Amino acid sequence: MVAAHGFAISLATLADGGLAGGTFTGLRAAVAKRMGGNMAEKAPGVGRKTVAAGILAAALAASAGAATVQGTISYAGLPVHTNFPSFTYGGAGAYSASAGTWTWGNVVIANDTYSITGLAPGDYTIYVRVSTSAVGHDVLPTPGSLAGTAQVTVAGEGTVTQAVNLLYGVHVTQPLDSATVWPGSCTVCPKGVEMPGVFTLAWDAVPQATSYTVTVRRWSCTQQVGSETYTTSSRSLQISQRTVSGEEFVLVEIAGFAGATQLTVTPYVEYTDCGWQTHAFHAPVASGGRPLHPSNSRFIPQIAHLAGNPPSFWKSDLFLTNPTSSAVTATLRYTPRGADGLATYQEVDVDVPARASRTVKDVLDALFHASGAGSLEISPATLEAACRVYTPGAGPGLYGQGFLPIGAENTAWLGGPATKLGTGGVAKGAYRSNLALVEVWGEGVTLRVVLLDRDGAKLGEKAVSLPPFGNTQINDVVGSLGGPSTIEEAQVVVEVVSGSGRVGAVLSVVDNGSQDPSTFPLVRR
Repeated sequence: MVAAHGFAISLATLADGGLAGGTFTGLRAAVAKRMGGNMAEKAPGVGRKTVAAGILAAALAASAGAATVQGTISYAGLPVHTNFPSFTYGGAGAYSASAGTWTWGNVVIANDTYSITGLAPGDYTIYVRVSTSAVGHDVLPTPGSLAGTAQVTVAGEGTVTQAVNLLYGVHVTQPLDSATVWPGSCTVCPKGVEMPGVFTLAWDAVPQATSYTVTVRRWSCTQQVGSETYTTSSRSLQISQRTVSGEEFVLVEIAGFAGATQLTVTPYVEYTDCGWQTHAFHAPVASGGRPLHPSNSRFIPQIAHLAGNPPSFWKSDLFLTNPTSSAVTATLRYTPRGADGLATYQEVDVDVPARASRTVKDVLDALFHASGAGSLEISPATLEAACRVYTPGAGPGLYGQGFLPIGAENTAWLGGPATKLGTGGVAKGAYRSNLALVEVWGEGVTLRVVLLDRDGAKLGEKAVSLPPFGNTQINDVVGSLGGPSTIEEAQVVVEVVSGSGRVGAVLSVVDNGSQDPSTFPLVRR
């Protein structure tokens, strides 16, 4: 359960998109303005005489043994009427979970008091809300208002006194205003509003708050798959989506504090199909074709079926191993070099039996019947994979180098664990150095590629843009970045500067005499 000073709701219930259990069973439907507000005024056949008779009956019941619950209201120990002069409307209600009924009362903001009369013996949850606009029977927390709850037991007639501490309903202002209807769903997965992979969340100041926490709970369609909490003194935070395998949407809770005292409650947000007590977002979903944000994939940055300087002709062999006890169907997606991988790609499936391995010779020609060079996406990530790129040499035999797939732990992105990748080993003269770059998230990205000497001094740089799932190779990275004609020892750093893409990189250093290659994956910095 997530509790905020009296307001509580099961996250499992939230993930199901309803209010089927816990404190709020049926409450939103009972009190939401969009469900009718004051139901007595809208019920067919209920006229003024009927309403008057009901009021008289309630008064007689109260005199015959019903009780009154009353008390003061405050916010952070402060009076409401002096600290929130614009809050001139209020509402109060007592809810009986055993009977499933509401009894409504009133709030006198000028005196910082509330009262509810006509209560039969039993247990009740008291709800109070004050706002700048009419409250009526909508007493659950909304953005920018004050709301609070308390538990009371009515034993018989008389008066029960119970103070209610009010909390501030956090008002989100970016990427959308939470006081308006959000164009998303809380009944269909992925839930919430579609937002880019990285977006900025911002909110109004919480009165008296000196710090904030933002908790991001990551959900698949059926269960929570991760969470993290950030503490900040500002009123904005960058949210990154799809950071863990299986994530389909995120639930975001913002809390304001004065010291160790929490001052806030997560309000109800209206979505297109329901009201939900959480801020929910999901990353873009492809309308067809290649899936976006493949958290269960890995990428070979270089495969080829391509003629080079005679007598070279580059080919690639793919090695797949299934270490599991069940057969696996591998999905392979080839993206040509320089292409937008959402628009231009090829896809094939390969069956790999349980605990078996399969080698695909000259994979680009054999499976995709294509020539050229590019990258290869492999899913699922449970498969072990490797690739060898090779060519005939001037003499007998072949030469080439191996590439291992790039996993999430070797990628960089804005808002991620690292925005930079780097390695040493760069050389020019007796050697040539080529840099392969691949985008693995299905989002465009702009990079800064920087050449450093052995002591970290900058020798040159170059801007590179990659389209979604795009890949490229920078041949002679020293010369391309404006470095010297020869250098024995240097570094290369790749930094993500804009876009929502995620990038992996590999440096290839080749001996110009023997053609012996070395492979250096760039790691996070």
